[in-house]
Amino acid sequence: TSSDFSAGLNEDGTIANIDVSKSITLADYENLVVPMSEVQATDEEVDSDINSTLSANQGVSDDTSLEVADGDKVNIDYVGTIDGEEFEGGSATGYDLTIGSGNFIDGFEDQLIGKMPGETVQVKVTFPKDYQGKEVAGKDAVFETTINYIDETPKLTDKFVKEKLSDRYGYTTVKEMKKTIRDEIFKTNKTDYIWNHMIEIPDELINDRVDVLVNGLKAQLKASNYTLKDYLSAYGIEDETTLRDQYKSSCESTVKVFLIADAIAADKKISVTDEDV
Repeated sequence: TSSDFSAGLNEDGTIANIDVSKSITLADYENLVVPMSEVQATDEEVDSDINSTLSANQGVSDDTSLEVADGDKVNIDYVGTIDGEEFEGGSATGYDLTIGSGNFIDGFEDQLIGKMPGETVQVKVTFPKDYQGKEVAGKDAVFETTINYIDETPKLTDKFVKEKLSDRYGYTTVKEMKKTIRDEIFKTNKTDYIWNHMIEIPDELINDRVDVLVNGLKAQLKASNYTLKDYLSAYGIEDETTLRDQYKSSCESTVKVFLIADAIAADKKISVTDEDV
């Protein structure tokens, strides 16, 4: 299987089988008014972006003066016993647990709050009577739990920004970081608004782009001695039809870009010459 990336396109790169001047009605794009209320960055959007950056820069701390708090992500080793005997599935090493997540039995996570890296805690819990593991359901258990370290989310300070983010993003202060993020979100929102208000996309134009993605995937899989069936099974996708449906959203965006570019090029009499190529 090979992928024809020019499928559905004319020789000059425009969308095939459609006269954009007759089929596409552009908005008055040179005078399109973008309402600020719909595109300006909100505090929530800025904070979300900042929190993602802070989370991505979490650092391991085994500082024995730190206390585990609700919401902390800790790395632990634990060995569970019932009546002094270890039981299947009750032990782990290097397990990452977020305190307050509720991933462990009621009371387990709470007993780690206030403890410190390097400390070993005898965590006592009772399995629910309806617990899925019948052999331990309703029984009292003790988990000998060692706190290896805490994953610390850094505090947003000028020092952190300058030391950790300046090389990659160019920020030097928190104020500058927030302004840059707000400006970038505004630009993205504005661009999205403009594209979304330019044209409506005819459904029949999307399939060629979907074909390009699906055939490209098949070619890539074949080169690695896999089949599309292997891929679908690995990612829990029901069938090729379901995969194509998942691709349609991004393909609609791609086709929209192509059509708008074609229409503006025709309107402004822009073309690509052989010399350009």
